[in-house]
Amino acid sequence: MMNKRKWYPILVIGLALLLVSSVIGCAPSDTKEDIYAAFGEGYTAGFEAGYEKGLRDAPRNEERTQPPIEPPTDTQPTEPPTDTQPIEPPILPGITVIENDTWTLSGKLYLLASEGAGYKIYQPVIDAYDYVGYLGGSIDYIYQGLPIYWHEIRTSNTLILFNATSENLSVLGSWPGQYKEVFPFTVNELSNINLPFALLKRQDDGTIRAIIIANSESKIFEFISIMKNKQVPVNIPWSLLNGEIVASQTGGDWYKEPEVIADANFSVQYPEGYETDASNMLAWANQVVSKLQKSFPDFLDVIGSRIIIVIKDTGDPAYAFADIGRTSIQFVAPSVALKESSYFDTDWYIGNIAHELGHIYLDRIRNLAGGYLRSDVPRWFDEGFCEYLRLLVHGEQRFDEKYSWYAPERNKIIANGFSGISNVYAGGAWVLRFMDSKFGINIIKAIITSKQATFWAAVTEQTNLTPAQFEEQLKEWLKGWAP
Repeated sequence: MMNKRKWYPILVIGLALLLVSSVIGCAPSDTKEDIYAAFGEGYTAGFEAGYEKGLRDAPRNEERTQPPIEPPTDTQPTEPPTDTQPIEPPILPGITVIENDTWTLSGKLYLLASEGAGYKIYQPVIDAYDYVGYLGGSIDYIYQGLPIYWHEIRTSNTLILFNATSENLSVLGSWPGQYKEVFPFTVNELSNINLPFALLKRQDDGTIRAIIIANSESKIFEFISIMKNKQVPVNIPWSLLNGEIVASQTGGDWYKEPEVIADANFSVQYPEGYETDASNMLAWANQVVSKLQKSFPDFLDVIGSRIIIVIKDTGDPAYAFADIGRTSIQFVAPSVALKESSYFDTDWYIGNIAHELGHIYLDRIRNLAGGYLRSDVPRWFDEGFCEYLRLLVHGEQRFDEKYSWYAPERNKIIANGFSGISNVYAGGAWVLRFMDSKFGINIIKAIITSKQATFWAAVTEQTNLTPAQFEEQLKEWLKGWAP
C-alpha cells in the first residue's frame, strides 16, 4: 500500500503467511537493495516472492532458481457431505452500461499483476495518485492474497495486468467465486479478443474493474500510460495502434488449453508440442518421490492429493514455484531452459522438483500436527528443509558439486550466526546439514511434527539446546566441516 510520501509495509504472502504459500518470482536483475532504494523501507506483497527467484541457484549468468494452475481436469469430483448446508454464492454487484462511457486512471487504485507484469510496470502510476495498492507475482499468488487484502482491493478501482506469454489464460478460470466482484469476466470472453487489449467494466456503484492482456511487459506499460493520460472506453474492448485507441478485433485464436498427461501421483499440464518435456517431468517427479519416501515414507500421504506440474514454453527458466493451495509446482520446459544454459540439466530439475514439493509437504505436515504455525518457521529453516530434500535426492557429493556457490555462506554463519545468513537457501542448507549430522533425521522429523507453540520451543524440546546454544554449536560444526 502506498501514498506519495511513503510505502506502508505489506506483509508478503510467501513471507507473511508461509502457512498459506511459499512461492518463488520479480525482475531477475534487481536486488532487494535496488527495490528498497526505489521504494523505501517498506515493500509490497509480491516483492519478496519476486526477489526469491534470484536466490535459489548459481550467480546470474549460470544461475537460476525458482507459480499458477488449475485443478487437474482428470480427477473425479467429490460429493459434498449430506449433513452440510450448501454455500450460497456471493451476491455480486451489477455492471452498469452507459453509452459512450469512458474512464481514466483515477481514485483509489489497486493493481493485480500476473507473472511477467512486474513492479516496474506501475512505476508511472505511483506519482499520479495518492493511493495505489499492488499485489502480484503470479495469478495464483493473487488468489492467495485476496483474502488478506480484500477490503482494500474491493473498495478500489482494480486493474489486472496479465502477460499472456508468462501465464496461461486458463488460470483466470480458477478465480475464487467469493472474490469474483473484481473479475467480472470469463475466459471465453477474453480469449475471443485479439491481443493486445484492455477491457473495462463499471459496477453499479461506479467502481471500475479492468484488465489488460498483452504479450509483453512493454505493451502493458503502453496501455497503462494511455490510461493515465486519456479517457478510454468502458464496456468495449480496445487496443492501441501507433499510440492511438482503436476498437479491438474479435475472433482471437491465441489461447489454447494445455495438454495433460497423468498418473496416480502427478498430473502434468503442458503446451502442445512439449510432450517429451512433459514425459520427462513426470518420470523425474516420480523418481524424486521414490527417493524421498526412503526417508519420509508418508510423503505422498501427507500431501494428500495428486500433484499438478505445470510446464511453460516461455519465461525465465530460473522461475519455478510451489502453489500450496492448489498442490502444484511450475517450471519452464526443460528443452527451453537448456537452450539458455547447460546449468538447467536433469539434476537441476530433479533437485528443484524435490525443493518445491518440500514446501507443500512442510505446509501440510504443520497443518496436520497443530502447534506452532508455519509462519513462525524462520525462512532459513523453511528453505533449508527444502534444500535438505534436494540433498537427499542428489546425495552429498552431487549436491556440493552442483551448488558449490553455497560454500561462502558457511563463513558468514561462522562469523555472525543466524544474522549472517544472506541467502536463506544456502544458509538454510548448512543449518539443516548440521542438524542431520548432529541430531539425525528423526529429530528433524520430530521438529516439523511438534505440537509445541513455537518453532524454537520445538527445537529446544528435541535438541535440549536453547536458540543461543544451538547457534553456537552450529558455528563450531561449520568450523570443523569437511566434505
